[in-house]
Amino acid sequence: HLFLKPIGVYLLVFDMQWFKPEISSEEEIDAYIQTLDYWLNSILVHTNDPVKKRMAPVLMVGTHLDKVPDPADHQKISTLLHERLENNPAFKYVEKDSEGVGAYGKREILNFFIVDNKTSSASSGSVKRIMTQIEGMVHERGYSKNSISVKWLRFLDILKAISHSSEEPVSYMSFDRAIELAATNKLQFDKTEMRSFLSYMSKMGLLLWVDERNLRDFIVLDPIEFLVFPASLVI
Repeated sequence: HLFLKPIGVYLLVFDMQWFKPEISSEEEIDAYIQTLDYWLNSILVHTNDPVKKRMAPVLMVGTHLDKVPDPADHQKISTLLHERLENNPAFKYVEKDSEGVGAYGKREILNFFIVDNKTSSASSGSVKRIMTQIEGMVHERGYSKNSISVKWLRFLDILKAISHSSEEPVSYMSFDRAIELAATNKLQFDKTEMRSFLSYMSKMGLLLWVDERNLRDFIVLDPIEFLVFPASLVI
């Protein structure tokens, strides 16, 4: 959940085999629906913008086309998703595949996109539609229109270089150390501007900083290395 940010487009991926009655029991299908419902709620909670009254857009993606190739099944899955998830307030932010194919090869608007795990993404029409949809949402939401000062970009490059150093990579640092580092590189940040910089870069998912009393002195430069990799060793 630390990586769910308001600025983003999210892909909620599931295996289409989950929803084949010949493969999954009713209890299992219910559990799979609950999993999707849970993640829609999570994205809603963490990306909701109370000012603009919207959350980040979501694309649901069904995998294993090679195992579930029949368009009639795709239409059934789409209908199931709508019937079981339509009461979730996040479902209205799920983008549709307007070029989907349903029963008898007819054009259908599906509630999810389909990918074939055994086909190169470059040759997949569905993957191309996913990419086009993401680009469209990024443009529509204005994510790519934000102006960022050269100074901020330079300092971000410095932080990323430190976190990925081949000698002694640094995955975190203190707030005051960040200001000192900027000054060392002839980039002047006062505390107000540094907070604005860290807040913006955190929203973009480029680093992790939480502006709360007990946490704001701690900056995670590489969230994956600092949080996910150690957790994977425990698991």
